[in-house]
Amino acid sequence: MSTKEMLLHEIDAMNEKQLQGLLLFIQGCYAEIPNEETRSVLDDLKQGKNMVGPFSSVKELMEDLDAED
Repeated sequence: MSTKEMLLHEIDAMNEKQLQGLLLFIQGCYAEIPNEETRSVLDDLKQGKNMVGPFSSVKELMEDLDAED
């Protein structure tokens, strides 16, 4: 029996909850790994560094986004 046939046999024997778990696992295997810049930004966010705001209104936020450095 081929690997594919064995896998299909196992999948056929799974209930709905097991299939959902398998699907989540498989999707997780294809998740993108953040690059160095993204990891750095996420680290800053966790540490509360390099953040702006808070803003009291959407208008205030938009004005800050439109501001030139």
